[in-house]
Amino acid sequence: WSSDVCSSDLELGKIDAILHEGACSDTMEYDVNFMMRTNYEYSKSLLHFCLQHRIPFMYASSASTYGGGKNGFREGDECEDALNPYAFSKLAFDRYVRQVMPEAHSQIVGLKYFNVYGPQEHHKGKMASIFYQLYNQINETGKARLFRGWGEIAGKPVEDGEQRRDFVYVKDVVRVNLWFWENHGPSGIYNCGTGHAHSYNEVAQAVIKAMGKGEIAYRDFPEVLKGKYQNFTESDPTYLLAAGYDKVDLDTAQQCAIPVATNGGANAWAVAEHAIALLLALIAGALMAGVMIASRRPWPTRRNTLTLALMGGVGYVAQALCFFLALKHASAGLVALYGSTTPIFWKEVPPTAGPLWQATQPLFLKSA
Repeated sequence: WSSDVCSSDLELGKIDAILHEGACSDTMEYDVNFMMRTNYEYSKSLLHFCLQHRIPFMYASSASTYGGGKNGFREGDECEDALNPYAFSKLAFDRYVRQVMPEAHSQIVGLKYFNVYGPQEHHKGKMASIFYQLYNQINETGKARLFRGWGEIAGKPVEDGEQRRDFVYVKDVVRVNLWFWENHGPSGIYNCGTGHAHSYNEVAQAVIKAMGKGEIAYRDFPEVLKGKYQNFTESDPTYLLAAGYDKVDLDTAQQCAIPVATNGGANAWAVAEHAIALLLALIAGALMAGVMIASRRPWPTRRNTLTLALMGGVGYVAQALCFFLALKHASAGLVALYGSTTPIFWKEVPPTAGPLWQATQPLFLKSA
């Protein structure tokens, strides 16, 4: 469908910007042709569509383009490498962008996402963040399973569970994207992370403390990942800050909640929203009863009352069922359309809500 979307004959109306976040992000996908067609060729089609129409183009790159990180995490060829086909497809597009950028007459921004986490990760399977995976593991088995050490970090052997990653909250990733668009930030390829790495042991301990149960268990490092796994990532924010992005905003990534430990990443705050919806329904019923009493209208029979209550209950359950089926099977656009008509799912988890936030707050504040 890429040729249809990028066709010059397609009438799309005025487009303010294109934020290209889609990709096959499975680091264990070894069909190189599929990966290059999905992540490289289609991205090129979108890029040239934007260049032709002078539309700002923001796209998702990846910290996987730094390979093992032995040369650091600064944007540029000297630090870049690829350990798997996914990383290669992302790196190939970054280098293509660098070639066309000098001749571009519209904004092009690539953001190398580090380890992004946040709500609504239930559809990501094995590519979900470590927070969501550990939450599910503890619920199912009582154990947070981490890899034993393999390889080195800065010339030292990696201890069990001491692989370290730069975890960045999805809301902060969105903030960086919107900052470049709204402020007409300079074109370029930039790191998008917090600049601070944390170990998987730290993450597991925080999740265990938040859940009030569980213990860490180590398993052998998979043979299939040896030589293809990043033991350490840590964003270098120098270029991003030089572009004008506010460091205060960057540091808020370490102060965000971790609302992934609720029903597949769904909103814990939605429970309160459902209670509010029920209260509003009761108030509406009371008002209707008051009107009927005041106007001396006859009350519905018991059978009609039960029928109406059953219809309402079935309708409410069906609405919720449609929403969760849409999350699993429908396109992102359809889910967004449905969500826009369902205010109960709009709300974001308050930044101080829930025990998981309380436990993980010290972890993400200590290096701020």
